[in-house]
Amino acid sequence: MNKRWRNAGLYALLAIVVIALATTFFDKQPQTRQTWRYSQFIQEVQNNKVEKVSLSADRTKALVKVQDGTNILVNIPDGDPDLVNILIKNNVDISVSPQQDDSFWLRALSSLFFPVLLLVGLFFCCAVPKTALEARR
Repeated sequence: MNKRWRNAGLYALLAIVVIALATTFFDKQPQTRQTWRYSQFIQEVQNNKVEKVSLSADRTKALVKVQDGTNILVNIPDGDPDLVNILIKNNVDISVSPQQDDSFWLRALSSLFFPVLLLVGLFFCCAVPKTALEARR
C-alpha cells in the first residue's frame, strides 16, 4: 500500500513540475504598444492631450495614457529632469511604477521552488519509514 501512495505522489509531483514549467515558458508576453518619440510626447503634453503618465523607477520610460484611452510607450532620454515640471505645469497625473525584475531565470526558479520542496519532503517521508522498518529487523 505504501508503494502505491509513493508512486501516486511521484506522478502528482511530476504533473506539478510540468505545469510549473509550462506556465513559466508559455507566460503571456505583454502586447506591443504604440511608441512616441520624446519630442512628440512633449508636444502632446503641451496640447493637453495626455491624461496620465506612469514613469518607470529609473525614469527612462513612461507609459502614457492619452485622453482617448490608448496607452503609449515613450523612451525618455537621460531621465530628463525638466519632465516632471512640464507635466505638473500641464496638469498631468504623474505616478512612478515600482522596479520590476522580469528575469527569466528568477521566474523559473520561483515557479519550481514549491515542487522541489514537495519532492524533497516526499523523498524523506518515504525513505524514513523504510529505514525504520529495516532497523526493527
